[in-house]
Amino acid sequence: MLEFDKCIWDASHWQYFCEGNENVVFSFSGCENPHAVCPHILHSKMLRIRKCDKGRGSFQNDEEVRRVIENIIGNKYSPIMNLVPTENLPKTFITELNNNLKCCLNRPKFRTSLLHTDGPVVLMPNYTLLPISISTKLVSVIDEHGFRKKSVRFPFNECTYAVEIKPKRGVPCVNNGPKDMTKTERSRFSMHQDFKIKCGKILEVNRSEYDPFDLFSNERFRIKRAINALIKSPQNNFRLFCNGKIIYDERIKSKSSENVKEFKCMVKNTEINFLKKDLIEVITNVLLKEDIMERILMVQRLDIKGIEVVRMYYDAINQFLKTSTLQYEFDYLYSAAAMNDTLILDKLANVTYNINSSETTLGNALQYVQNYLLAKSFMDISIMLSMKKLSDVQYENIKGDQNIIEIGSHKWIFKIAIIDISAKRHENIPRYDLMAKEIRDNAKM
Repeated sequence: MLEFDKCIWDASHWQYFCEGNENVVFSFSGCENPHAVCPHILHSKMLRIRKCDKGRGSFQNDEEVRRVIENIIGNKYSPIMNLVPTENLPKTFITELNNNLKCCLNRPKFRTSLLHTDGPVVLMPNYTLLPISISTKLVSVIDEHGFRKKSVRFPFNECTYAVEIKPKRGVPCVNNGPKDMTKTERSRFSMHQDFKIKCGKILEVNRSEYDPFDLFSNERFRIKRAINALIKSPQNNFRLFCNGKIIYDERIKSKSSENVKEFKCMVKNTEINFLKKDLIEVITNVLLKEDIMERILMVQRLDIKGIEVVRMYYDAINQFLKTSTLQYEFDYLYSAAAMNDTLILDKLANVTYNINSSETTLGNALQYVQNYLLAKSFMDISIMLSMKKLSDVQYENIKGDQNIIEIGSHKWIFKIAIIDISAKRHENIPRYDLMAKEIRDNAKM
């Protein structure tokens, strides 16, 4: 095994970073050998691995989502994901990571899921740091004769900050009748807060006032209101990093007064001020400058029928397949490849069902289900915005860069991307339907 492979697939070189409902993320911490080449090659890398209780991931599903990102979201905001199949990993790699997770002190206590042992694993950049190309400047080294000897990259001195935001669903839920009126008047996130309070997952005093409709509004005042609400109650939807290390989230905010005092001693006063003032201005100006939010909405709007009707379509398709001579696995049927399979398309196009008081072909039903799963994937994404304040000298070196904004007398260089994208699996549709009903029934009028 090459030195690079030995280094990258050594579980001791990866540390727990964070996690969501479906994946755990590890950051590369490097090895102890100062002469090893891997710390340089693997500068600012992360691993994303699916949890064992969330079903096995697949190259096909993740590749479908990535293609949609490139076509609709564009390369500018697309995450760089290198998918590594399990067979290319050392046999003990995931097992050792699982052993490290069991004794990880930084992991929230309510997170207990282990990693899926048969992959795949996603290797990607650490988006809490700016890419080397824009976080460093190219400096020419001149020899004694006045000729350029070489060019080297020199890092800027300012801290690199990054904020992770889970924007959630930015479009109203689909109204399928009088009982659904509440769904179109309030955001899904707000109704979910009602449900969490009733279930005892959060206290009323910890309710988040964040409204995704504000963040997606493209209005300065409403965007600021959304960011302020996220800072006030981060839950699992807001994290702030400094030089790749987390300095503010729900866990840190909820520490005891003694721990908070220790935390404030660790974080510079300038960083505390940044959290209170500059952060909101930078995020607001970047979101107004870029069209990333509108592109996310483009995908979310593919949910035009709502989960209740999609569930009916899903059940009708599966019932048909159980009695049909077509020998297709469900995983294939709900993949992008099936949309180009003329045999199955012709067969489904000739089958008409009465679903939700209207006739539709199973071909159309299949398309609605696929679009729903894609839209659902984009309702659970994260946006990562990394930023660094520039001095006047630094600005002169890169002032032609498109990723620069001015806030008062200060100039900031930034990078924004969509991360944490996982294809939603068709077998979860019944669970999505049940959750939607529970949230709707417990929503306040």
